[in-house]
Amino acid sequence: MVHTNPEEILHNSGLTRNISLIFLNKYHIKTLIEQNSRLKITKIRRKFPETVEIHISEREGTFIFYSGAGIFEFNNDLELIAGNENIFNTDMPYISTMGINFENSNNNWENIVYYNGEKLKSFIQTVNSLPVTESDLLENVSEVILGQESSLVLRLGRTVIHLPGDLSLEKLRRARYAILYMRQNNIQTSRIDIFDDFVRYRDAAIRRM
Repeated sequence: MVHTNPEEILHNSGLTRNISLIFLNKYHIKTLIEQNSRLKITKIRRKFPETVEIHISEREGTFIFYSGAGIFEFNNDLELIAGNENIFNTDMPYISTMGINFENSNNNWENIVYYNGEKLKSFIQTVNSLPVTESDLLENVSEVILGQESSLVLRLGRTVIHLPGDLSLEKLRRARYAILYMRQNNIQTSRIDIFDDFVRYRDAAIRRM
């Protein structure tokens, strides 16, 4: 465990030395331990006469989401990993919003996704649809901005990539190719616009080595 103390897990499991393995409720143990949303039980085994073997993995987040309801770490399946002070790794893309109301969701991640998160869900599902060979799109993205006028804005240092209109897999693939082209050709630009049939580099200049 990287972020979780094993003694804390044992305490939260409700297990004691005098518990009977015959009447052991594995579902109850799983429920108690997974109250810590970072933890996932993969297997619980009884090993007679007096041992319980619990296999646990830690869920890894892939994005951090900012809203007025709080700061949330979640993975590509939109599972909540941690919130606020329990976020340990901030080296991942941040998601923020422009003109989308995520604020009135009772400070609850599931409500945020259910009531207001159609654009967020669409973005994650589209990212998940990328072929494995192209899934490195977000490795160097520091911020993902969801908005009403522009479907998506990706920030890479001083460069922003606008994907106006409806988000599609093809637009994300074009964005990835544009990033690769910019780096391979030493292009410095403040903004890249990704359209359905072409890519526009604004203020583009060739960096001299």
